[in-house]
Amino acid sequence: MLPTSCRKLNHAGYECVYLEAPHLLPMTSTVEIDGKEVQRTNGERKNAKAWFLYSKTDSADATMALKEMPMEYIGLDASIQRVKECLLVRCCNNNHVNFCAILGFSQGATFCHILSKLASSAKQNNDPDSELCPFAKILCAVLLSGFPSTHHGSLVNVITKTTAHNNNNNNDND
Repeated sequence: MLPTSCRKLNHAGYECVYLEAPHLLPMTSTVEIDGKEVQRTNGERKNAKAWFLYSKTDSADATMALKEMPMEYIGLDASIQRVKECLLVRCCNNNHVNFCAILGFSQGATFCHILSKLASSAKQNNDPDSELCPFAKILCAVLLSGFPSTHHGSLVNVITKTTAHNNNNNNDND
């Protein structure tokens, strides 16, 4: 069943498309505690998925991401390809209709940060034959509870735009 907010969007005439992340997270992970390697469970969620992984050796290890230092996101190309294919099918074959927005929560917000930069680069490039062309269909991004992307890898030359982030740590109820 869809969350209430998504049902409201559907009733308001918006078509919502839900993509599944391509990377399966393992149920266990090896971590170092007091100098010893220990197996730990990564929660009870079976079939948990991710848009990218943070480590080649332990796909559930996110310790480097928590330090917000530049790093390579493993498997990012497959996720970008999944979104690109959706944009090609949903937009380019449908009278060039733009996506209204992309929405990402947690790691999905970090991924949408990358997608919004690809969209910005595609719009600047304005080349219909460019590999980035489908991303120009993204008009805006809604990012919830995520960090700015610190990806430093194959897309570093494409991702050149900066974005604004509001990390409101104010506990006031206004």
